[in-house]
Amino acid sequence: MTTKAKPAAKPKAKTKAVASWVRNHKDISWDQRFDFNGKISHRKFISTGDDGSPEVFVVHWEPGLVNPLHKHDQWELQYIIEGEMNVAGKKYGPGSFFHNPQNTMYGPLVAGPNGVTYLNIRPVPADRERQGMGKGSVATITQLKKKIGPKA
Repeated sequence: MTTKAKPAAKPKAKTKAVASWVRNHKDISWDQRFDFNGKISHRKFISTGDDGSPEVFVVHWEPGLVNPLHKHDQWELQYIIEGEMNVAGKKYGPGSFFHNPQNTMYGPLVAGPNGVTYLNIRPVPADRERQGMGKGSVATITQLKKKIGPKA
């Protein structure tokens, strides 16, 4: 007795993945400015982490800005979008990706001759009032970095 082969099962429809949010940093205004001994750092948040996601922000430093040796109490990822950053004496450009483990000293970081713009990702800090300044940062960075308000 011959049995007919069963027709192949139809493939299940693929489920579309949907992100909880999508933002382009070019559509977001620079919302914070900091003064590092006369050099200006601009920052804009893509995510403040209020929804349980990490803090994600873009930073732009004026040429020659120096961020001294320091650490944070959370890990941090940095990705250079444009410009150049000198890290501990070595130059890095667009596409360079850094991982800074928590409580690990790193730096000094120096913006290149045309400045640097980079993406920064890290867990939401325990001390929300410091908004990404790193609760565990070395005192010198707090002294050098003075919040001066929105870009005029």
